[in-house]
Amino acid sequence: MERLKSINAGAWEYLHKISPKQWSRAHFSEYPKLDNYTNNNCEVFNAKVKKMRGKPIITMLEEVRCYVMRIMARNKKDLVGYNGRLAPTQQSRLERKKRESNKWMPLPTGDDAGNVYEVHCLPTKVSVDLGKDTCSCQLWQITGLPCRHAYAALAYQNRRPEEYAHNWLTMGAYNAAYQISMRPVPSQEYWEHDVDTLPILPPRYRKPIGRPTLKRDKRNDGPKENSDPHRTTRRIGTIICKYCLQAGHNKRSCKKRKEAAGEGSSAPQAPADDEDEDLLAEMYYEETLESAQAEQEAIEEGNESARTNTQQVSALF
Repeated sequence: MERLKSINAGAWEYLHKISPKQWSRAHFSEYPKLDNYTNNNCEVFNAKVKKMRGKPIITMLEEVRCYVMRIMARNKKDLVGYNGRLAPTQQSRLERKKRESNKWMPLPTGDDAGNVYEVHCLPTKVSVDLGKDTCSCQLWQITGLPCRHAYAALAYQNRRPEEYAHNWLTMGAYNAAYQISMRPVPSQEYWEHDVDTLPILPPRYRKPIGRPTLKRDKRNDGPKENSDPHRTTRRIGTIICKYCLQAGHNKRSCKKRKEAAGEGSSAPQAPADDEDEDLLAEMYYEETLESAQAEQEAIEEGNESARTNTQQVSALF
């Protein structure tokens, strides 16, 4: 990790947040007998059933069942006449290890059982124990197949590497996985109906707005974040009344205007078009430099008018 940090600090920071069990072979579990942890099987299955998601629940499940039944029958039939201890995929991987083992030289250590070897291809050296099915590179323990170092040691003793593969990779395990078969299911008209109970009706369906989609809704999968740093949320500024020039309300809800209209005064009345403009201004009014300046001028003008009225009243008395 320190070497990676000196080469690429960004990669080090990214991997430092993730558990080493998910990306480091030295921390992989030896139980699954697999050295490549991916979700390819899930992605292939999801891509296949994508067209079935929009159908009713029973129809969707029936199509998925038929798809799985067809795949199991096909895989079982393809390897009926196959002869070999390992499955074809594992056999091809073992052949690749055979070609890679030509560059490695095993040296016996002289133990009593004759199973421990030091296999080297200078300047690299590894330790192989044929009795425990282990190698210091840990690839044999993780995959269940003899690595190139173990293959070189097995070839030194004229042993068959296929016999040292894990049982989960053999044809016996493959045939056991496909030993079961799915039973056929008749259509709905042949199902048994209970006349003593009321039928269960489907839920009321309301057609959503817009074109239906087949993709998974990912909006609730994680926290909501602003992906575009150049876009901000809309902000509504302070509303200023055009009648009394006070902030916090518009002309339609102005108390002074209503009081003046109730007393029959000659207060200026705004036409209906101005009221519509007030509604639009209230809906789409944004906080800008012009609106802030207008608000400040309105407050100063209101204070000035109030000061003038006070001076006039004082002059009368």
